[in-house]
Parts: sequence; structure tokens; C-alpha cells
Amino acid sequence: LPGDPRAGQAIFAGKGGCVACHTAGKVGAGKVGPDLSQIAKIQTPEYIMKKILDPAGSGTVAGYPKGVMPPMFGQTLTAKEYVDLVAFLLTLK
Repeated sequence: LPGDPRAGQAIFAGKGGCVACHTAGKVGAGKVGPDLSQIAKIQTPEYIMKKILDPAGSGTVAGYPKGVMPPMFGQTLTAKEYVDLVAFLLTLK
């Protein structure tokens, strides 16, 4: 993916607000959503991309309540921020 993982990590920790609910390696400590520290090892890039833009359409992760993942990232992140965020998540193995 052509995104910038470093910029994506900044989105994860900042504008995206992902750290409020998720952990990704040494970033964040959220327990509301699943730990994403090894997401690239267990999910496809396509799933990760869809889960960010259409969380309800991607199903619910076992053990977590339905509808907790915010559905608005398609409106709040720019295309570059989204690609950078996905590039960061794809480094988590």
C-alpha cells in the first residue's frame, strides 16, 4: 500500500482517536476494541480497509459489543490519512 506508516501511526494516536479504544504495539492502551498489535498477521488488507470505512458491514469481532466502532471515519479522515492509517496497521505483525 502506498501510504506512510509513520504518518498513519500519528493518525492512530491523534486525529483518528483509535488509541481511545485500541492498542497497537506500544501505542495506546484502549480495551474497548480489540488489540490491533498483530492485525496484519490475522487479517487481510481488504478487511482492515473495509473495517475502518464500514465497521457495521464488516461484522462484529467476537467478544466485543456490536456498533462500538465509530462509522464516521470515511467522512473525518482524508483519503491520504486513511491510506496512511491502513499502511500503519499493515506493519503490525
